Amino acid sequence: MLGHTVSPKGEPLLAPRKRRFSKEEREANGTSVMATGAALFKATVGIGIFALPPAIRASGIIVGTGISLLMAAVSYWTTWAMVEAVRAMRRDHTTTNLILESYSDGRIEFMEVTGAYSPKTEGVINFFCVINQIASVLGFFLFVCDSVDSLTPDWVSRNAILAATALLIAPLALLKNTSHVAFQAAMTFGNFAVVLALGTVVGYGLLVATDESASTSDELPLKMVDADGTGLMFGVGLLMFSCHLEAITIEQDMKDRAHFDGILGITFIGLAVVFSAFGVTVYSCFGEATGRMRAADGSWAEATIMNNLEAGAFVALVKVLMSINLVLMSPVTLLPASRAIEALLPAKHSTFGSRSAVRLLIVGGMAVTAAVSPGFETVAGLTGALGGVTCFTLPALCYCHFCKDTLTLRGQLTAYAVIALGVGGSAYSFAQQAILLAMQG
Repeated sequence: MLGHTVSPKGEPLLAPRKRRFSKEEREANGTSVMATGAALFKATVGIGIFALPPAIRASGIIVGTGISLLMAAVSYWTTWAMVEAVRAMRRDHTTTNLILESYSDGRIEFMEVTGAYSPKTEGVINFFCVINQIASVLGFFLFVCDSVDSLTPDWVSRNAILAATALLIAPLALLKNTSHVAFQAAMTFGNFAVVLALGTVVGYGLLVATDESASTSDELPLKMVDADGTGLMFGVGLLMFSCHLEAITIEQDMKDRAHFDGILGITFIGLAVVFSAFGVTVYSCFGEATGRMRAADGSWAEATIMNNLEAGAFVALVKVLMSINLVLMSPVTLLPASRAIEALLPAKHSTFGSRSAVRLLIVGGMAVTAAVSPGFETVAGLTGALGGVTCFTLPALCYCHFCKDTLTLRGQLTAYAVIALGVGGSAYSFAQQAILLAMQG
């Protein structure tokens, strides 16, 4: 998903590689089919799934599930298309001779594909990638703030929580790389925290659904269709299923790359079923209270689905673990964006002090932005909407360009449809969410 910016081996996805692998090393130490499936699942499952139940509440069960399955299908195709473009580049030495001479075993990463496709637009592509990474961490700030706010006394303000979060992230943001064993441990801990949180939400939701005395939902019928939530659902769905950056590295790390397409299809089918079932189940349990709370004046106030849980020691522990996870993942997610921004510094000013100042300004700026931002659900939807061009349109364009010699009519029509969906769907999603946000404000 958007926001994941490290490979299963812990290297930043948008950064130049220093380590070069030979075919012999890959065949000796490459990942198995099962490990590849686990890596794809891990690369896709992230914080975006916490915005799915509110998005289904906003769009209705039928519309929400339909858009979720559509996003899964299109994301599967764009992931496959991006990998297929890499395969075509491996075969075509005339267009990729410099890359293939520099990196053994035909290892080509996302930015090398997009750079070879259109060197003139590489800066624009980098810009969108950086914006998406920063927006993802902005969502982290809001999720942590909502979680911690429910655990602190009333006199502790949200701004104080955001400031404390920034102070915790700031020193970690100065890291040079993510290959240290401590960050590998942090990623493992993060997986545990996410699974625990999701299981807690589902478990408590089912308790609410079967015990009326514990119910926190309003007695309103579940919505089946609501056009006002389609933009939000599009953005959240795109955010959840996107893994085209990670998939390139995952495929190239495989011991036997021939099995990648099969495991990719199986993984996406599983993800589509699990994600859709999670979203519908949680909304069915909490109803119109899903992902929001009643304010003092009786109106709805946006929150996270973690705030639908009844206060208690175990729930507090889950919220703390999720908050720690996001604090640890923030510098990892920010690293490629920080490096891209630092690259704009003049050579004579590119010192450790100036680079550190840039990173600290980014963290501080996000804390300030979070203080005036809408809730986590809205930021997640807008972040997904911004990713349509890089997640849908760009892979389809790369596929048409590098695979033109083997492109069938069906493949061409599919690519054109995905290109149109990436541009049109993202514009519609962002515009609808912005308009609704302005009307609510």
